This record gives sequence, structure tokens and C-alpha cells, in this order.
Amino acid sequence: MGVTINKQKSSGDWYIWITYKGKRTSRKVGKDRKYAMKIASEYQKKLLLGEIDFSNGKSPNSEGRLFGEFFRDYLDNAAKHRLKYNSWMSYQKVAELYLLPEWKNTRLEAITRQEVKRLLLEKQAAGLSVQNIRICISAIFAEAVEREILTVNPAHNLGKVFRKSVPEKSTQFLSKE
Repeated sequence: MGVTINKQKSSGDWYIWITYKGKRTSRKVGKDRKYAMKIASEYQKKLLLGEIDFSNGKSPNSEGRLFGEFFRDYLDNAAKHRLKYNSWMSYQKVAELYLLPEWKNTRLEAITRQEVKRLLLEKQAAGLSVQNIRICISAIFAEAVEREILTVNPAHNLGKVFRKSVPEKSTQFLSKE
């Protein structure tokens, strides 16, 4: 728990950093150090009373986001800039074929680890390789965790359950056979 002030070297602006119960937020104050010290003491008083808002202007959505909406947002804003074009297209195709028909109108928080396993087992039983589907699901939920929409990624470490199939070696090259 604490309030500190820091000066940004590049712009010369003063910032107040507020830390409380594992959460951290910052506020830009301006160019004056004395004013920053005054505001920091006010935030310290508010912090002791528990009146600090850590939302940074973001309004919490009480009903939760739907998987389809979140996926479109993820694909257009995050994945498009982070992934190569072919990976981005692969995520889009995987979602259109397998994920959106199942979870398009499902709340993001309602999708559990068991739901993810069930979907992957169904696709595996249908004869599909689930490796790309698993990677896509994990990336989507990792972004939801990063944005603090979810606390846990339900697709994390599913590689233990769904391993890559390795073909058995049948013959060696230039053997007697």
C-alpha cells in the first residue's frame, strides 16, 4: 500500500503511482512538483479510507462480454498486430469453423475448462487434429486474462491432455529390407 510520485524524463510530467492490495494505477498530475506532492497526500488520505477507484475510467460490464464479441475485438485489435498474416487467417478460420458455432452467444466467464476439453474431445473424435484449435482457444483466453476480463485461462496447459500425434517409425532409410 502506498503512494509515490515520479517524474517522466522525456516529457517532464509528474505522475502519481498508487498501489493497494496488488492493484496499481497511475495519474498524470502536471509539470509542478509541489502540486504533485499535494495531490499525492490527498490520494494517501483517500487510500486510507478505501476510496480509490482503480478502474482508470473503464466502466465494468456487469453482464459480461459474449465470446463472439470478444473474439472479433481480439482478432481486429490484438491478433492482427501481433501475428503474422497466415497465423491471423488461421485463427479466423478456426474460430469461424469450430469456436463461433459453439460459443458465439456464450458469456466469456461461463466457458470453463471442462467446456474447452469437451469441445476439443468432440473435434478429436471427429478425426480432426485439435492442435491449432487448442492454440487458438488458449490465445483468445490469454488475451482475456491480460485485459483482466477473466482471472484464469481455461485453456492453459491442455497440451498435457491433447498431445501431438507422433507417427511411429516403420523402416529406416537404406536398411536391408
